[in-house]
Amino acid sequence: MLPLARGRAIATLYEAKHRTVMSQHAPRIARYILNEREPVLCDDLALWKTWMQSPERWVQDTLISDAHDNPVRICTVFLGVDTSFGLDPPVLFETMVLGGVCDRELYRYCTWEDAKYGHAAVVWRVKSIDVTAEDALRVQKARYLANRTVQMAHRKGSKMLLECSMSNVAR
Repeated sequence: MLPLARGRAIATLYEAKHRTVMSQHAPRIARYILNEREPVLCDDLALWKTWMQSPERWVQDTLISDAHDNPVRICTVFLGVDTSFGLDPPVLFETMVLGGVCDRELYRYCTWEDAKYGHAAVVWRVKSIDVTAEDALRVQKARYLANRTVQMAHRKGSKMLLECSMSNVAR
């Protein structure tokens, strides 16, 4: 075998082994787009990237003043990825409060409808106007889901880093 051909063969074997090790540690991220406000799995990365840049992913975007006259922006968007880490159903929507006393509060939802109503409830909450019991329950559920998925992301990320570093030490 010629030295160049032998070098390519070794490089190919190394790449194959490296891909196998990495695929064992890297979970597949489920990507989604919306079809008439309904989530649909999307395996085509180019299509997903293009779709995520479209305005169709925005549920609502509201600019208000809170009870203390601070400017506040409340954004609700379709995330395009499942942030549930295996929870059923997928958590695909998020509301974030930017500014005011509720700055950086985060709420997550599974459906467009929940996101739409959740957005309205968060707007009312930030304005300090009483919300209905149903809206209060939606806000509570969305906050719980956001906290749970953020904690899961932290744990899974830490676990993946530890596993990768341990597999590198074992080599």
